[in-house]
Amino acid sequence: MSKSAVIIGAGLGGLECGILLSKAGYRVTVLEKNAVPGGCIAGYWRDGAYYDTGFHYAGSIGQGQTLDVLLKGLGLGDLPWQPLEGEEVLVRGRRYFLPFGFDAYADALSAAFPHCREELRRYIVFLREVVQMPLAHFGDGRAMVLFARSANEYLEATISDPLLREVLCAASTRLPYAPELPLYSFAQINASFIQGAARLEGGGETLVRALVRALEADGGTLRCNASVQALEAENGRICRALLADGSRLEADLFVSDIHPALTTALLPPQSLRPAYRKRIASLRQTDGFTGYSLRFRRGAFPYPKRNYFLPPAGLFFAVPPEGEFALTADILVPGTRPEEAQHWIAAFDAMLPGLAASVEQISVSTPKTWENYLGMPQGSAYGIAKDYMHPLSTVLSPRTPLENLFLTGQNLNLHGVLGVSMTALYTCAEILGTQWIQKQFGR
Repeated sequence: MSKSAVIIGAGLGGLECGILLSKAGYRVTVLEKNAVPGGCIAGYWRDGAYYDTGFHYAGSIGQGQTLDVLLKGLGLGDLPWQPLEGEEVLVRGRRYFLPFGFDAYADALSAAFPHCREELRRYIVFLREVVQMPLAHFGDGRAMVLFARSANEYLEATISDPLLREVLCAASTRLPYAPELPLYSFAQINASFIQGAARLEGGGETLVRALVRALEADGGTLRCNASVQALEAENGRICRALLADGSRLEADLFVSDIHPALTTALLPPQSLRPAYRKRIASLRQTDGFTGYSLRFRRGAFPYPKRNYFLPPAGLFFAVPPEGEFALTADILVPGTRPEEAQHWIAAFDAMLPGLAASVEQISVSTPKTWENYLGMPQGSAYGIAKDYMHPLSTVLSPRTPLENLFLTGQNLNLHGVLGVSMTALYTCAEILGTQWIQKQFGR
């Protein structure tokens, strides 16, 4: 008789773990407290228009690149990706266009900073090496060495021009650039976007639907409106989940895709040592974002195949459902700033004339929105903050003190579609073994 697995949370990591465990022969049930699956990558509809929330584009999606390999291994190789040309950044009043692709990116920056040409070459060589690391490798020494190095110190030692360093870090909405940021986090996420990025037709909803289809195709089950209230433990193992409707679900294996602090709160007091609970509770969270979701008048603003960054804010367009004119876009700004919508619209209008006049509707979300809907402590956008000075305590293992309880999701290692997908492999490698993962994905 096959083993059973319960996954708590139908975010990207939870659904991906569900697919992999189903492929490995587990009878999988994915439990989602909300009415729809997807977590951070789920979007929403308002007045006939679709808006993304935490998903706007993805990197490393070209043929044979890391995310492409991951999605194909999950059975999601035919998604309607739309490649992007690059991104524009405005730093110290100067505007730079940075095309995607390592060589094109290096050439564009070398033209703007010819005195740093050799430094940029070494920087790109390093990024190439990072994206070629094997999948599901977080637990080995290579990644941990980079988790224990400072991104700031690396950039200062590698790039001599302070302005160039600012340009390299200008896309701050996609990465929490802070003094404690590990080099691995900076390098892997940035490299994946520089390598090549794309938007998805239909946004995050397209990805969520494909994940659910893949889960169900392999025999897995998704249950929405199924909030887990407690996990019951016996003899160092989880034996069952208690749901809000009073039902109990038993399984051989449990995987939590929700925040580790929320996971520990589900467990009986005696099941974990106080030191472990204290460690999880003390971890600092990354900042949340205020999002300004813009709807444009139909046919008013041409759809650009670029992202725009005016630090600390970023502007991201959704692939239009029809024609060549944008319908929706999002401005993301760190912190709680609900009253600043017009300021940022005007600021980006200076980069894209006609933007402000084309907006007919604005919706605002804050970190509190994320906290209420997703249960992210303090509305954190990227989960637990990683610290190169404390990599062993801030880079979490999928394993917990309970034998059959595992963690997954952006709080463990990396955030974003790529980071969460790599973490899902890491979690399943701990359960199924690295050989099974390598056979499934070929890397």
